[in-house]
Amino acid sequence: MFSEPLTSNWYATPQPEECVVETFDVVVLGTGAAALTAAIRAADEGASVGLFEKADSVGGTSAWSGGMVWIPMNPHMAELGIDDTREEVMTYLGSLSNGLIDETLAGAMIDAGPEVISYLEENTPTRFQIIKDFPDYHPEHPGAKSGGGRSLECPLSRSTSSVSGSRASPSARSCPATS
Repeated sequence: MFSEPLTSNWYATPQPEECVVETFDVVVLGTGAAALTAAIRAADEGASVGLFEKADSVGGTSAWSGGMVWIPMNPHMAELGIDDTREEVMTYLGSLSNGLIDETLAGAMIDAGPEVISYLEENTPTRFQIIKDFPDYHPEHPGAKSGGGRSLECPLSRSTSSVSGSRASPSARSCPATS
C-alpha cells in the first residue's frame, strides 16, 4: 500500500508554537440532555467547561428521541394534581428489572430527578411540561402511571435557544417554537 516503509517521522510533527492547548476544569463529551445539564451545572459552580461534540449537530440521542425525559415525582405532577411516591416509582422500576435493580442507584435517580428539573427551570430559559396522557413505558407493570405525568418534554424555543439552524439536530429543527 505504501511505497516506502513507515518510520517514526512519517507524520508531520507539530512545532510547539503551532500547538494550542486549552485546559478546562471539566470536560463534557457530547451535547445530549445529560451532557448539557452537566456542563451548565459545572459552569454555574464556577468551573471552566470544555464542551465537545463529534457530530455535525448538537442534541445527541436526546434530540433524536424527541427530547423527552422520564422524571418521576417531578414538580409539574403536583401542579396538575398527579400523585406520585418514591415507593410507587421503586415498585415500577423493580418490576421492569425483575427485581435486579440496584435500589441505591435507582433511589439516587428518583431523588435527584425533580431537583434537576427545578434547577434547570430556575437557572436557565428551559421550561418543561408534562406530555398529556403519555403513560409510563410499560403501564401494565405495578407502580406505573398509566395516565401519564412522569414524562416531560421541553419544547424548543427559537427565541431563547442558542442552538439553531444547521447545528441543531434534524428533529430539533422540526420542533415547533414555543415563543
